[in-house]
Amino acid sequence: MAWRLTYFEEVANDIRDAKEWYKEKRPGLEKRFATATKATIRRIAIHYIMH
Repeated sequence: MAWRLTYFEEVANDIRDAKEWYKEKRPGLEKRFATATKATIRRIAIHYIMH
């Protein structure tokens, strides 16, 4: 069973800022970061008891 994960607006801001930073370093890298971030959030929601 997956839980809905909620987080502070600052988290969304930090993720957005990190995506921009990665994009500046190498265009396209922000997409890899976004994909990895979404996958991690999904895993946390599914395996919440471990976190």
